[in-house]
Amino acid sequence: MEFFYNITVYTINSDLTIENFISIIGGVENCVGECNNMCMMLYIGSDNELAVTEYPCDETQLVRVRELDWEEECDYSPEDDIFANNTLTKKYKYSVDPIDGCACSFTFDFDSKPPVIPKILRIGVSKKFLEESENERQEWHKQGKRNLENLFEYLKLNIQNDHCELLSFWTGNFEIKDKITMDLRNFVFGDSFKFSDGQHITVVK
Repeated sequence: MEFFYNITVYTINSDLTIENFISIIGGVENCVGECNNMCMMLYIGSDNELAVTEYPCDETQLVRVRELDWEEECDYSPEDDIFANNTLTKKYKYSVDPIDGCACSFTFDFDSKPPVIPKILRIGVSKKFLEESENERQEWHKQGKRNLENLFEYLKLNIQNDHCELLSFWTGNFEIKDKITMDLRNFVFGDSFKFSDGQHITVVK
């Protein structure tokens, strides 16, 4: 059986349990549904050098930082790094991710609704399981907010002058759509936050 969620097609084999199916839908809502089968990239431009972190990261680290690399042998898209290198204006340029995932996890939305599960799929599924799935979904958003708090704290601690750059885009989308300024001195999170595709941000700290 195949089902569609946004533009992604998932093939479900016959021995998949209903619980796993619902878990997949929850995961799709959290990540793939948000990412449209692409990954959000986030880059930092800085006037000073930043320490590069190894993976897996130490839990004491706030974020994972790597230097740009467009060698054909690298595990990520070299074209993304090339675009970031050509777009950011600061001398030092880095890719940044949460310590336990990709930049898609720099987001949260506490007002989001759980995915709609067809009634036929709820047959035989316990209320406890559905409650646990919803708790996991909420925890994903809480972790996303913590990731953003860690990112902004990292910038405050490691950027030596009063501002830096951030560049966000879906991998392979090489178009700047918006240029904004974000002032961390008076920034307050609302009920949701996410970086947009093609966003070039001047961050004031």
